[in-house]
Amino acid sequence: MTNYLEPTQESGRALVLRRMRGEIVMLNLLRFREVADYSAAPELAPETAISGAAAFELYIAHSLP
Repeated sequence: MTNYLEPTQESGRALVLRRMRGEIVMLNLLRFREVADYSAAPELAPETAISGAAAFELYIAHSLP
């Protein structure tokens, strides 16, 4: 079984209503495939297979600028 959090409007509202003070910190808990899955967009696949972590790094390099 995979555990995850699924934000909803209700949970967002409850968070705001708590009226917490201080900084907001975001933590991304990422899990990558051993081999990146490009089946949904095969035209984006590199010539040789890469890891999910490497695919994420390519995404970051492209999207940050």
